[in-house]
Amino acid sequence: MENEKQKLNEIFMDLLYLIRKYHMLTHQHGGPLADTSRDQGRILAILKLKPEMTTKDLSYLLGIRQQSLNEMLKKLEKEGYISRNPSSKDRRVMLINLTEKGKAVKQIADDNSGILDDFSEEELRDFNKYLTQLCEAYNKKIKEIATPEDEAKFDEFYQRIEKMREKMGDEELRKFMQNNSPFGPMFHRPF
Repeated sequence: MENEKQKLNEIFMDLLYLIRKYHMLTHQHGGPLADTSRDQGRILAILKLKPEMTTKDLSYLLGIRQQSLNEMLKKLEKEGYISRNPSSKDRRVMLINLTEKGKAVKQIADDNSGILDDFSEEELRDFNKYLTQLCEAYNKKIKEIATPEDEAKFDEFYQRIEKMREKMGDEELRKFMQNNSPFGPMFHRPF
């Protein structure tokens, strides 16, 4: 039994490596604007989902300081991918919009669905069942070692996701999370 567990662990580690390798290869030639996991690409991906956004909201969604965001926005604006205009309601608020050039950027989606095409429906059901059991086992181990401080950090993260949902909406947040992870849908549960 221990030998089988060791083999399974090795296969699992190989799988994680191959997923990461696949992600890197699919993004290798796309450049920073095509890669939705990199800063400028993430900005364009969000703006494609939410056509007009304040710098404050964009900064929050990306989890970066406004000063850092403004540097990236300056580059994107200079290249003609976005426009920045003061809000008509409050001139201190800057609104970010995609230009036609920004809308035309083809971004790479991390669509791994074709990977599972060779599996039968029954095999996929079994695989889902086993992965669910594996997740439950990890959750059990996590509960054994997590401190209240650890849990507080995760709670803070979940609260941040909920604020993102308020700013973007359910469907836009789902699309954003799905397109910004090398492993497909990111943070899919409980979101």
